[in-house]
Amino acid sequence: MKKYPVFFFGHWSPLNAILDTPFSREWEKIGKTLEKPTAIISISAHFERQGTYITAMNSPKTIYDFSWFPEELYQVHYPMKWSQKIANEIIEHLGKDEIFPDYSWWIDHGTWTILKFLFPSIWDIPVLQISLDMKKTSQEHFNFAKKLHYLREKWYLIMWSGNIVHNLYKIDWYNENNIFQWAQEVNNEVKSMLLSWDIEKLFDFIKLWPKYNMAIPTHEHFLPIFYIYALKWEDEKIEFFNEWIVHGSLSMDSFKIF
Repeated sequence: MKKYPVFFFGHWSPLNAILDTPFSREWEKIGKTLEKPTAIISISAHFERQGTYITAMNSPKTIYDFSWFPEELYQVHYPMKWSQKIANEIIEHLGKDEIFPDYSWWIDHGTWTILKFLFPSIWDIPVLQISLDMKKTSQEHFNFAKKLHYLREKWYLIMWSGNIVHNLYKIDWYNENNIFQWAQEVNNEVKSMLLSWDIEKLFDFIKLWPKYNMAIPTHEHFLPIFYIYALKWEDEKIEFFNEWIVHGSLSMDSFKIF
């Protein structure tokens, strides 16, 4: 059965939305290879809740969930189609005790800064976000994501936005090309686990070596990995792109499952 590819996008500064960067160029390149999806479901590291929620408003808006950036960035408006009907259908399918409607969050920079390049004219494609339930374990995130399999068959683009390595406390703001050894080691080890389907080891990432505590001090940017990998079918392959570590402690590595 034909299924829409799923993506994990490493994202970094919102400035990628207005600058010509290797990352935004790759997003634009990928967009040109994609067929138009029925809808787009995004799990962004920046939509955290105590529970699992889905945006269910009629007119999703671009929000600027950041501060102290150039005014030009706040002038970017990314028009998106209403999504309430699809949200209600997903809630009905999964169960009203499994996922709840959210009317307070819009589309954050973990989503729109990427979609701006994938689909420059998206006004006719519904866009929704599903929150990260911060009460769930990594295994529970994985199990929940498996329930979204049917959306791929409906020709939905399901994308996750985070980072394999994400430590803003240790970031080298003055040298974009710096790579800390522990960041490189964790990045390589996680990619190896993904390629070898060693998901059990990934579940226990917070118990791994001390360097993991350095590379992943908070979990919200790492958890989306479990969602995309839960949607991998047995006969599919994984392909990496944007394989960069920037400012010492931030991995832009991304991957596609198809």
